[in-house]
Amino acid sequence: MRVLLDAHVSSRHVGRRLARAGHDVLALDQDETLSRLPDEDVLALAAEQQRVAITHNVRHFAPLARSWAESRRSHQGLILVTLALTDYAAVLRRLEQAFAEHPGQSDWLDRVALLSRV
Repeated sequence: MRVLLDAHVSSRHVGRRLARAGHDVLALDQDETLSRLPDEDVLALAAEQQRVAITHNVRHFAPLARSWAESRRSHQGLILVTLALTDYAAVLRRLEQAFAEHPGQSDWLDRVALLSRV
């Protein structure tokens, strides 16, 4: 899966493990310029690079996804994570489940998923 980790998703704890599992990971916290992108630009970058965006910033990205849907603007998928920033094991477990349920990159087209405690 091609994924983009928003700046608040740990590339060290989440990104590395996703990469080891075979995912193509772009982690914004690894680039000073990318880490400061406005939310709209983060989703646009993910769409442009055909990556599923993963973020803890539910407050801003949920309305952004709604706005994109209303304007018929397409994205490559958005995963909103409500688990604690540092609960890496739970985040990884829920991401694995989400990718197992929707294993194809095209399965994520315009899909918005919420990762929370099960």
